[in-house]
Amino acid sequence: SRRSPARFHGDGAAATVQLGEQTARVTADRVEIPGRRVVPIPAGCKAVELRESQGGLRVFMDGAEVIKRN
Repeated sequence: SRRSPARFHGDGAAATVQLGEQTARVTADRVEIPGRRVVPIPAGCKAVELRESQGGLRVFMDGAEVIKRN
């Protein structure tokens, strides 16, 4: 499968991640997908992962998928 380029920009308070045409903003306490969803990050969460999937984003926290394709 072909993957789109990824772009990342952080300003110390938040990270903006672009995978293909999808963009997400990640802060210390939530993942924001513009126009779609805001998902809180649990206090004990050690890792947040974003994956591109068929034109959408999948969000994983500590290895568990919390948002499937949007």
